[in-house]
Amino acid sequence: MAKALNALPDLLDAHGAPKGARVLDIGGSAYDGEESVHFLLDLAEGPVDVVLQKPEHGEAMRERFGDRIRILDSEGEAEAGAYDVVVANPTLGKLTETLLDAGWRARRLLKPGGLFFSFGLDPRVLGAEGFKQPDREVSRAFREAFVEGDAVTGVPEALGRVFEFVVNTPRKPAFRSFLTWFVLRLREDAPEPERPVLFADPAAAFVIDGFDGGVDDGTLDAALVGQAPDVLMVVDNPVIGDGRVMKTVDTVIGLGKRVLCLGLNREARFAAASLPNGAVVLQFPNPRIEVDRRLRAAGVPLDPGVRHELRMAVFARLFARVLKRLKRPGLVVHSHDFQPLYAVGSVLEPIRREQPFAGIRWIHDIHEYVADYGLIEPSVAAVGTAWERHYLRLADRLTGVSEEQCEKVAAFYGVPTPTVIYNTQRMGSRERFRGRTVRQRLGLTGRVMIHSGSVRPGRGVEQVVRILPELPDTHLVLLTGSKSEFVDGLVAEANELGVGGRLFIHPAIPFDQVPGAISDADLGLISTERYGNAEVSLPNKLFDYMFAGIPVVATPTDSLARFFREWPMGALIPSQDEAGMLAAVREVLDNRARYATAITARPDLLIHYAWESQAVKLKQIYDAVAQMRPGAVAVA
Repeated sequence: MAKALNALPDLLDAHGAPKGARVLDIGGSAYDGEESVHFLLDLAEGPVDVVLQKPEHGEAMRERFGDRIRILDSEGEAEAGAYDVVVANPTLGKLTETLLDAGWRARRLLKPGGLFFSFGLDPRVLGAEGFKQPDREVSRAFREAFVEGDAVTGVPEALGRVFEFVVNTPRKPAFRSFLTWFVLRLREDAPEPERPVLFADPAAAFVIDGFDGGVDDGTLDAALVGQAPDVLMVVDNPVIGDGRVMKTVDTVIGLGKRVLCLGLNREARFAAASLPNGAVVLQFPNPRIEVDRRLRAAGVPLDPGVRHELRMAVFARLFARVLKRLKRPGLVVHSHDFQPLYAVGSVLEPIRREQPFAGIRWIHDIHEYVADYGLIEPSVAAVGTAWERHYLRLADRLTGVSEEQCEKVAAFYGVPTPTVIYNTQRMGSRERFRGRTVRQRLGLTGRVMIHSGSVRPGRGVEQVVRILPELPDTHLVLLTGSKSEFVDGLVAEANELGVGGRLFIHPAIPFDQVPGAISDADLGLISTERYGNAEVSLPNKLFDYMFAGIPVVATPTDSLARFFREWPMGALIPSQDEAGMLAAVREVLDNRARYATAITARPDLLIHYAWESQAVKLKQIYDAVAQMRPGAVAVA
């Protein structure tokens, strides 16, 4: 091609856009004579499909073009694999931040050999750095570095396997603009896209086509240099700060294992850290940010459950890349909670099907009973239940948090009853604490009630605030990292009731310091409402209070009611009954010494529930999976 092509009609003609084409215009506008629809009508055999920049342009577009166009509400309504030509207009072009953005769009929409035209590409995605609006010298350097005639060099390898990058030419060079035209042709021999296994909406998978999770091979390889783990610990959070996971890591390292932890950062960046116990933590960029951006850009309305699926599908790709690089014989994968169940299960299932003697063992820890959770968004509960139904049976060993939870999981999914691992504290955790207590830090005199952990709807904390006027000389401390409108509302309500000076929000502290930090409080609160998951869980805060040696006032969920029948270390309160709560709190506060004595009077139960006893059960599980013959599966 001899001349620079800066106008859409020239580009359509030069690249052989076929007559009688099926055409899609994304981001069409209502400016007479300027909209790309104006240039596309001659190509199309039937109506041109149009996704408008602004819905309010619809009336003007219909008046001008009538039945020659068909207006779609969003890009998500466009028929997959149906178009010969797709044009993305300037507004969308500004959203197209990388070549791969064009890739997942074009791959979903085009027929083989189809053409994708757009502008708005930032040359920095091809490696140009250090400028926003380049001067002529920088523009010249860009062309020298990345353009040979009409070809562009430096195209990402993944994109090159699918598309022919046929042109990239500077647009409006007099304005030194970053806007450039680029045209992709879907190769006839393009490989099928890698599709994650999705349960709710398989059609949504296109938004993560070509997305590598935000970590390039070089970064990943550098992070894995020198790593030869025996155990991969996988969790859907940054790992550090998750008490249950951190205690499990400590225990497994104590068994002589080398541990590599895989988690997700709260931000879209990669981080690595070494823990004092010798474990290494890799925090991958959180895919939620990129997945949500792509969904918004494509105009695809998806419920939270599908977003969870897409996020975990990306995490699965990251996990698979790590697994492929390690190639460790006898590797144990230890996953936590229902989200990583999908990420791990979707990778291990085909490996076990195709290589039944690969020797990878899988332990999964069930943190929540998702099928009957009760408070999470229904679509999230639905996909979580689907994952559990499909993948729990594939794990070699299952663990859970309470007898009630493990029994329900076994009955509902038809799997052997998981082993109970209480999310508890170590013996002597209170005595090992050497800092100032929460009472001392806040300078509180009188009686102190503690609520440790998350503060959100369903925890019943608002009822505790409402009984404070009836408890003079009593303070309520929320030991929490929660920051939300709900927490602000509790503070506002306390002020309205005249007890704002007796409600305190104390920042969360490391999980293993909590018992010592609250040991001089008068009672601990478990005021949760009664809902599905609450009925079968023994909350972390119960064990914080137990090993702090302070009495407990708790809602009589199924698991807590059983616990208190065995060990009356406090009083049970009717759920959502403020009068009953007030009576129970008064009774325990007035008899604190008696209830505190009841805790220390049962060393057998302290030992039974202490983390040291859970460590024994974890050792038995690891010994069992080590003795399994390659390819054997314990859970049918």
